Amino acid sequence: LPGLALLIHADLPKNREGLLHRSGRTGRAGRKGTSVLVVPPRARRRVERLFGEAGVKAEWSAPPSAEAVQARDDERLLTDPVLTEAAEAAEETELARRLASEHAPEQLAAALVRLYRANRSAPEELSEVVASDAPRERKPRREIEDAAWVVLGVGRTKRAEPRWLLPMLCKAGGVSKAAIGAIRVREDETYVQLDAEGAAGFLARVGRGGRLDDGISVRPADGPPGPETRAPRPPRQERPAKPHPKTGTRTPKPKRPDGERAEIAEPWAPAPEAARKTPKAKKPGKPHPGRKARPDGTGPRRRKVQKGQAGDRA
Repeated sequence: LPGLALLIHADLPKNREGLLHRSGRTGRAGRKGTSVLVVPPRARRRVERLFGEAGVKAEWSAPPSAEAVQARDDERLLTDPVLTEAAEAAEETELARRLASEHAPEQLAAALVRLYRANRSAPEELSEVVASDAPRERKPRREIEDAAWVVLGVGRTKRAEPRWLLPMLCKAGGVSKAAIGAIRVREDETYVQLDAEGAAGFLARVGRGGRLDDGISVRPADGPPGPETRAPRPPRQERPAKPHPKTGTRTPKPKRPDGERAEIAEPWAPAPEAARKTPKAKKPGKPHPGRKARPDGTGPRRRKVQKGQAGDRA
């Protein structure tokens, strides 16, 4: 876009190509431009990696406050060319004289400010962003003393994860996140820890033997789950050897002892003499009416052409 000096990304680019393609819309033909990304705190590290891949050195800054936005709008009003331009029509001059005679200068200036600000959105107060360079640590869910446990009929085999089980429990059981403690996912079921008050309300709303969304069963547990013991993996089964497409058989490759070379049956080796097909004899060609036949009678004999004759024919 010609003459574009400012570009604001409505959403974050997903890769290096998207960042460079969008930002390249400004600053064309040797001009300078500004590309602005509005980055939430949780996405800062991802954007920093994106800048590193693109080789871009960005300048980080906090969002402007409401006072800073208002002060910038006031500067635009004070430097607006409409205040210094002369009236072009006689009607404007006459109306300006009437306004100056009927109203005080301060009242006229205040009305001008109100008209100017009415066409602009009011600045919003934003929460303070604290930049942190330390990596975020994922805190485990706290253990609740004197808690009750419930068992959900879904486990690791059906891709159960606490991140989608937690909102389901809050919605179906009418409990808050603070009332839910540890969530331990097992192979075929999941144990959920609830405080005493949350467990009573949860079971009263869902009912003993009730069900959550997607038909997930719920029942009270006798206590916390024991240590998980996973069954060993079954031994790996050897795949049967595939037959060779030509011979139909394939001999498995024997193990080669140290220092010796094993004899391997090669399915691609030529077939034995008995299995070979005898090539068919060629039929004798028909003699050309204008050419002499070969002495053995297999076909017409070609005529020898000398170089001079070949050039004359060409």
